[in-house]
Amino acid sequence: MGWSQGAIEEVSTSLFKDAKLRPNYWAGIASVGIYKHGPFSIVHAGKGSLILGKVEGRTDASSPADARRGNFMVQRLLESDGLAANLVEPELLRISQLQKLAANAIINPLTALLGCVNGEVFGSSSRKNVIQQLIAETGAVIRALLPSKAGEEIREQFSDQSLSQYITEVATKTAQNSSSMLQDFRAGRETEIGYINGYIVEQAKRLGLPHARNSALVNMIKQRKALSEDDEVIPKLSGPP
Repeated sequence: MGWSQGAIEEVSTSLFKDAKLRPNYWAGIASVGIYKHGPFSIVHAGKGSLILGKVEGRTDASSPADARRGNFMVQRLLESDGLAANLVEPELLRISQLQKLAANAIINPLTALLGCVNGEVFGSSSRKNVIQQLIAETGAVIRALLPSKAGEEIREQFSDQSLSQYITEVATKTAQNSSSMLQDFRAGRETEIGYINGYIVEQAKRLGLPHARNSALVNMIKQRKALSEDDEVIPKLSGPP
């Protein structure tokens, strides 16, 4: 259960190289607020919703309704009190994943490097400028990954302007929260940078698109050095790509 990208591809490559033998993959996106209190201890800090769906690819059900009737796991999740679970088509799941990927590709690494809560990521004009540059680079990659069936209305949701508005809203709504990457960074745990900005870099290379700023974020996070001052972080991400 998660929105990180690339994990399914890794599983298929290592365990199910023959596409005909691959299982049906399911994914979910939870918008609840949680944080780790300790080993095997998680605090539920805020209510939200849960989106469930089959990952695009081989399928044994023709619609969400068929999937709901035929999958015990999905049925139990949909019936669970408090989860607010909703079953969606694979295309909508993919769109939701990409939208959340865009937000987390900006908020997570910057808050980790700057050592700030989500609401402070837009705390200066130089930060805002870098964020717009990151959105332009990241948005181009994400638009290229949209489902082929996505119409003009969906594509408009992924324009640089729309992504900027969405990311700002996410940061504002979670202003006092510490991103999962910041929490992992401070605790010395491995981060998900490879499945967020690293995934964007891989796809950009495949598509022949610019990725310098996302590559810089990946490298800085992997160096595990907290650059808490703007004059250390911002120059590395500013200027020509």
